[in-house]
Amino acid sequence: MQYSNEDLYWNAKRRYNDACYEITNCNNRISALEDTKQRLTNQINQLEADLKKANKAFDQIRKILDREETLNEKIQSVETKTQEASVNFTAMVDASDITSKNLSELYGEESRQTRLKVEAIMATVREKSSMLSTEVEKLERSLNTANQDYDTTKQQLRSTKSEVSDWERIKRNASYDMTYYRRKLEQEGYPGPY
Repeated sequence: MQYSNEDLYWNAKRRYNDACYEITNCNNRISALEDTKQRLTNQINQLEADLKKANKAFDQIRKILDREETLNEKIQSVETKTQEASVNFTAMVDASDITSKNLSELYGEESRQTRLKVEAIMATVREKSSMLSTEVEKLERSLNTANQDYDTTKQQLRSTKSEVSDWERIKRNASYDMTYYRRKLEQEGYPGPY
C-alpha cells in the first residue's frame, strides 16, 4: 500500500507530538527522581551519623560491662578484707581492756548496700546495652534499605535519561520527515495547513 505525502506528513507530525509528550513526561519523572535521590542522600547521611553515635555509645557501654567482673572482684575483696580486719581487730581487743566492736557488723550493711547499688547500676547498663544493640540493628537495616532505594533511584534516573535521548532522536527524525513531506506537499500545490 502506497501512502500519500499528506499521510506521511501527518504520521511524522503525530510521531513528533508523541515524542514531545514523552520527553515532557520523562523530564517530569527525572525531576521527581532527582528529588527522591536528594532526599535519600540526606536520609543516608543522617542514618550514618546516627549509626556512628549509636555504635560509639554501644562500645562505651560494652567497655563498662567488660569491667563488671573486675568491679565485683574488688567489692568482694573489700568485703573479705573487712572480714579479716574484723577478726584481727577482735583478737587485738580481746587481748586488752577495750570493748570489742565487730567491724563486719559495722561496715557489713554499707558493703551490702554498695553491692546492691553496683548491681542496680550494672542492670541498668545491661538494659541500655540491649536497647542500643536493638537501635544499632534498626539503624543498620534502615541504612541498608535507604542505600538500596538510592541505587534503584540512580538506575531509574539513568534509564529515564536514556529514554529521553531515544525520544529526542525520534522527535528529531520526525521533524526532518515533517520538513521533507511539507516541501513535497508544497511542490504538489497542497493548500492545507502544515
